[in-house]
Amino acid sequence: MIKNYFNIAWRNLLKHKAFSFINIAGLAIGLAAFWMIALYVADELSYDRYNTKADRIFRVVQHARWGENDLHQAPTSAPFAPALKAEFPEIQQATRILTEGGGVISVNDKTIKAGDIFFADKNVFDVFTFPFLYGDPASALAAPQAIVISESIAAKLFGDAEKALNQTIYFENNFPNKVTGIIKDVPQNSHFTFSALRSLPADFNDGWQNFNVYTYLLLNEGADYEKLEAMLPAFAAKTIQKLMKIDDYKMELQPLTSIHLHSNLQYEIGANSSINRVYMFTGIAALILIIAIINYINLSTARSASRVREVGVRKVVGSGKGQLAAMFITESVLVTIIAAGIAVVIIQLVLPAFNQLAEKQLTVWRFGQLNTLLILAGFSVLTGIVSGIYPSLFLSRFRTIPALKGQMGNLSANILFRRSLVVLSCK
Repeated sequence: MIKNYFNIAWRNLLKHKAFSFINIAGLAIGLAAFWMIALYVADELSYDRYNTKADRIFRVVQHARWGENDLHQAPTSAPFAPALKAEFPEIQQATRILTEGGGVISVNDKTIKAGDIFFADKNVFDVFTFPFLYGDPASALAAPQAIVISESIAAKLFGDAEKALNQTIYFENNFPNKVTGIIKDVPQNSHFTFSALRSLPADFNDGWQNFNVYTYLLLNEGADYEKLEAMLPAFAAKTIQKLMKIDDYKMELQPLTSIHLHSNLQYEIGANSSINRVYMFTGIAALILIIAIINYINLSTARSASRVREVGVRKVVGSGKGQLAAMFITESVLVTIIAAGIAVVIIQLVLPAFNQLAEKQLTVWRFGQLNTLLILAGFSVLTGIVSGIYPSLFLSRFRTIPALKGQMGNLSANILFRRSLVVLSCK
């Protein structure tokens, strides 16, 4: 039965090529726009979730006010991490990142400028998930003047990432660093990215009031970060507040996965976005899809006059309202499936320009090819059913004898509904 419905729907599309083209093109463009925005929103919501321990990682930030001065900073000072680790047993690891490790580096006759090189504590790989291609993450930054480089920069300097291990690279002041590890490139959906990490001295300490490092905590499994945060005022009172001699001071623990969309502090380690932007784009995507569906409904019901006799004939040969409704919904689903296929082609053509505009590296198959096809198929069927419900109910309600005569009866309610849809889509 379903196969027969699809055959009928396909023949009907071929019979009315102009109408089919307009309907399919409208839905395809709407679906393409919706899917591209969905890819953008999904990427924004995915930041830092590649870390296997993401739900236990928190960044320490600080807020202070004295006189007319306000301080809302993402970086803290060097003593924060070891002092917090020693004070609170809930903290499994505390690691620091210093962003001042970049410069001009050279190997033999090759020289490149890399400003995105950071210093980090040796336990940084215990906190964050940066997969190693070569080297041992447990000891990679344990020795002084060690450096772990990304696959991309290794290829630039040595041609082959594997050849980079145990080589020596030099910074512009002839400061040598031994390559102790090569990692995969840091994913773009991270609130900070880098091309290399240099070893930060274990005893690095330039005072409580020099705010130049980013402090991250890995809590024990089951630890409640809000309870830990409630204990921080006492810690601050006997350390940083005592030295700064201020009363209005607060330490905050930011969940790693919330930083990109919910943090807008001074001296962020990377450029963040905003959850309001995500809400805005989600609303735009929904509106585009709704307008595309409304246009389909309007066009389908507007063509009802040419199909009223078809309904009458089908009722004469025994088709009931349910069968007619199923037939028209099948046609709508077929239109949507074809539109989805065309939408994929449109996205492939437009996505490079969209990526350049959005500063992203989105792909159509972001969720995996099979998953994407399953999502598109399910989404197309659902959209087709939603789009076809009203036209199918409207067309299948005609009575047999009047339909055979081409009489459509009182359409005032239908006209009012369509006008309402037009007004809604215009708004």
